[in-house]
Amino acid sequence: MLKVMSLIIIVSLSIISCSGKDIQGNDFTPPIKPILIHHLGDSGDFEKDSLGVVLDTLDYHTSDGSENNGIDAVPAPPGSEKIKFQWEHLLDTDIDYINIYRIRLEDIFAGNDATKIDSISSPNIDEYTDDFIGINSPVSISWFYYIKAVDASGNWTISDTVCYKVIDSPFLISPEPNETTTSIYGATFDWGYDETVVSYRILFLDENYNLIWSYDLASNEEMPIDSLEAPNIEPQTLYWRVDAFGHVQDWSVNDKNYTIFSGSESEMRTLYIQ
Repeated sequence: MLKVMSLIIIVSLSIISCSGKDIQGNDFTPPIKPILIHHLGDSGDFEKDSLGVVLDTLDYHTSDGSENNGIDAVPAPPGSEKIKFQWEHLLDTDIDYINIYRIRLEDIFAGNDATKIDSISSPNIDEYTDDFIGINSPVSISWFYYIKAVDASGNWTISDTVCYKVIDSPFLISPEPNETTTSIYGATFDWGYDETVVSYRILFLDENYNLIWSYDLASNEEMPIDSLEAPNIEPQTLYWRVDAFGHVQDWSVNDKNYTIFSGSESEMRTLYIQ
């Protein structure tokens, strides 16, 4: 009996090839683990060298106006806050679909399972925007995300986890959309004040979404602000918005440390400089 069992084992091992497939061509190799991108910072953040000298402001905007800075809030009017997260391009060429999972920090501590919120079929997509459909309000909640990559043979791999807390996005008051002014000093920039916000940042971008200038102010600074010490901006079409930043928290989740950034971005408005 022992000899027969040994023979069966040898035969079974002989049908496995070095390519990760058996002699029938069945693929049993899971995809490479997806790498999600943590929050990298925000447009207008200062980059410093090893001596602390300011080099330049970081500009994460791509050609279509989106930001390439990992998990973050996206421009949206109040009441429609969203979170976008990104991952490094998947190297496997046989990915069939990607499942998107979401869970709150308190649900992790309670031992609850994550919820699959969507499934995307294109392997060329490297980002996902959570619109929080069915969620009454996503603000002031620490959201965690991960993805599951499944190939054409049904093999799968789960990514690591990223997190972010979205807060109420700023309510813009003035200038009105598509307003025209002779200079940046000719407009009054005003938005609703929220005492829970740690700081605000107003950003100006050109028509190609390149960051021209940004200005930071504490949440208790008086508004509206008429003079922003802005550079001399030539006549052109500008986009502008206001980012709000909340507190940063550190948590240990399942023996892994996470830094949870919080913030939001107002809607993007157009301003014409003549």
